Amino acid sequence: MGDDIMKQGIGNYKGLMICTRPNDKIQQAVDRPFVSRVEAQEQLGLNPAPRIQMNKPIKRVHYVLSKHKQWLEGYKRTIRDQIQSKNQQFLDKIDRQDRLRQQSINLINRRREQHLQQSQQADFQTQSQANQHQFENQSQNQYNNNQSYNDNSIDINPDQLEKILSEPVQQKYEHEQQQQQYNHIQKARPQTSALKKNKKEKPAWAKTEKQLEEEDNQECDDLLNFASNLDYDKYINDLEVQSMVKAIKDRVSELKTNPSIYDSQVKTDKEQQAQKMKEYMDLVDEKRTNKGENNVNNEGKSNASAKSRLTMQSIKETVEKIKNESKEEWDKSTTVGEQKYKSNIEEKLVKHLADDILKNNKYLRGIHSTNSIKQILIGEAKKHFEDNKSPNAQLV
Repeated sequence: MGDDIMKQGIGNYKGLMICTRPNDKIQQAVDRPFVSRVEAQEQLGLNPAPRIQMNKPIKRVHYVLSKHKQWLEGYKRTIRDQIQSKNQQFLDKIDRQDRLRQQSINLINRRREQHLQQSQQADFQTQSQANQHQFENQSQNQYNNNQSYNDNSIDINPDQLEKILSEPVQQKYEHEQQQQQYNHIQKARPQTSALKKNKKEKPAWAKTEKQLEEEDNQECDDLLNFASNLDYDKYINDLEVQSMVKAIKDRVSELKTNPSIYDSQVKTDKEQQAQKMKEYMDLVDEKRTNKGENNVNNEGKSNASAKSRLTMQSIKETVEKIKNESKEEWDKSTTVGEQKYKSNIEEKLVKHLADDILKNNKYLRGIHSTNSIKQILIGEAKKHFEDNKSPNAQLV
């Protein structure tokens, strides 16, 4: 009975949910490994995402704008490189100037030392020469004293002695005088040292403000020394100065004794100026006459030329009248009257010509005034007199 129950299994347990398994074991000849139903490629699970990502639209890139952006980046790099190169060039320039300044200072110091050495050597040589000269003078004086003592017993006629020694003594005296004059001039002349010569060789643009000020002060000191040590008597005896002073004195005495020379010279100057003005007036008259003949068909221009001829004749009469009046009122003792006479004639004549031109040419009244026409006439007259034009020449 019990065996029957075991064979039936648990089928009689009602209401119980359990996995039914066979009671009989599967008979396997060989042991096999566990077969998993999950493949190696499958993911068993994913970690939770930190945040939910939303899908965003892809931004489109404009081709032209991207190229322009690249160009701007390259241009910015170019500008940065240029600024760096300029700064580097400026720094190099400053360094080069500093080196040149230091080299010039060293050169100046070396030349100054050379100049000091040369001046010391020159002073030593002059001192030695002075000592030698003094020693020679002492020995010569001693020799002369001994010679005079020995020659006291010799009887020589004084006339013969003067005749024998007159020429050499005179020549020696003249030579000594010339030498003293030359030495005095050399002392009075400003000394040009070797350092100063070297400074002159250096161009002005390479010098500093301090060096330029030192040179100016040195020049002022040299001029002051020259003026303070100048001997006017030595220079006044110069042949050229004497000839100039003599010529001035002769001219002054000639004018004092014969003042008619000055008056005649003034008169000739006046006549020459009047002649030049007359030639200029004739030239203007001829020019206007030629214009009137060439433009016969133009009645207005022919009338203007006829009027101008009449006015030129009146100008000539006016000039002659002013000339005669000025001759009567002329003061021959001064030169101020000459200037007044010249200015009065020129001003009246030029003013009359300017008024005549503006009167006969209406189109010029809105462009020029009397003063501007006067300036133009004066300029043309100066050109005419400077170029020495012939009376038949044409005015431009």
